[in-house]
Amino acid sequence: MEGGKESSPTSTVSPLPQATWAPPRIATHKLNIDGPFNRTIGTVGIEGILRNDKGNLVQASTDRTVANSTLEAEMQAFLRISTHFISSSPTCLRLPSCDVPIFDDCPIDLDKFFILLDKLRIQHLLLSYFGTDPKSLSSLFFCNSLKKLAILFFTVSLPSQFNQLANLQALELTAVTVTSTQLEMLVSGCPKLENLTICQCLDLSDLRIHAPNLLLLDIYVEENERRFRVSLIKAPRLKHVVVSYQLNKNVLFDFLDEEDEEDKNEIDEVVNLIKLLMNLDNLESFSFRCGPHLFKSKSIMHLLDSLPCGCQLVHLKKLLFMKMNFDDASMVSTMLFLLRSCPNLEQLSLKYECSDTSFNIPIETKYWEKQKPPECLKSHLMTIQMEDIRLSSKNGIDFVKFLLLNAHVLVRMRFLYLKSFRDQSEEDIVVNELLLFNRASQNALLEIKPGRRLYGF
Repeated sequence: MEGGKESSPTSTVSPLPQATWAPPRIATHKLNIDGPFNRTIGTVGIEGILRNDKGNLVQASTDRTVANSTLEAEMQAFLRISTHFISSSPTCLRLPSCDVPIFDDCPIDLDKFFILLDKLRIQHLLLSYFGTDPKSLSSLFFCNSLKKLAILFFTVSLPSQFNQLANLQALELTAVTVTSTQLEMLVSGCPKLENLTICQCLDLSDLRIHAPNLLLLDIYVEENERRFRVSLIKAPRLKHVVVSYQLNKNVLFDFLDEEDEEDKNEIDEVVNLIKLLMNLDNLESFSFRCGPHLFKSKSIMHLLDSLPCGCQLVHLKKLLFMKMNFDDASMVSTMLFLLRSCPNLEQLSLKYECSDTSFNIPIETKYWEKQKPPECLKSHLMTIQMEDIRLSSKNGIDFVKFLLLNAHVLVRMRFLYLKSFRDQSEEDIVVNELLLFNRASQNALLEIKPGRRLYGF
């Protein structure tokens, strides 16, 4: 009650959202397609409206068909309306991008679908498969308008008539089954390819890449068998490489048993690494992640001090070395080899990860005192970041001191260590020792902070 009058409750009704139509770019047309699915009777009402950039109606079409699911209804609507308008207005339709999930219960003829996409001059396509029955992608590789293609979970087999995807600039293959020969043919048939991503692809063993315009290569491999190797890269413009190796857990403990047999086959991963890097003389950044299984224990002892003169990575400015174990001589030798092969390196990032000790080659006593500093430490290396370092690792701390003692132009070192449940005073002693350690670059900022907590200690 207020002022002798009873106030009555009020209600507010929100207006329904108004559908808005966004016009296309000037001098282009826009096609809107709708395919509502009636699940009760299994029918699809298909509608398509084509308008110009001013919103004026150019053409309209309706149709009706049957379907078993919403996905099939949408695909049927897209296929029928697009086919109709292509036949009546072939020059005004283009499809910039399309994401297509494929299931076993989607009975769409993929060959007809890819032919339609080619007629629509598709540019960006993401194709994912979530079924079990094999699906053919043969007609996909004739879509010459494609600029970016991502394929997930399919089996890739090129048609015998495959020539090239003349305009493809980016290719991403994830969990795809493809042989080394087929992938080599596909990449070689993409003369404008700039970005190539290969992630957990099955049946790959020996990767050979021929790509004259490739700028970025990103490879993630989970080795199910004994070895995967990148044996040859012919990419004169290649600037950025990311290589990650992960040994499948099912074969991890068979590694040592197979080493003697591999020695008989004269497989030398160190020679393979050197040959690979010698083809990457324009590289600007290199990210490397692997376990100690990548190199044989015996062959690592023959690792050169650095790449030969004239073949060094003089353009490489940034090096990221993931999964580094400072207590394993094979990992440390590989890292030093890379540092000595990059005389103009400016940024170094390392992340510590302790591996199974059965793989480790022990570090000799006073190892870092015997090492000649890499050339990059004298005049170029300015930024260092180290993560997940264990303060209890003497070899890891000795490496930090080696860097501080020899990095003459260092501007900043960021050091994140694993914090344990041990006595805080032990950690403080190591941290203070590093902060007071003699540095070649007196003005360098040394930032030491706890990072993740180390459980189990």
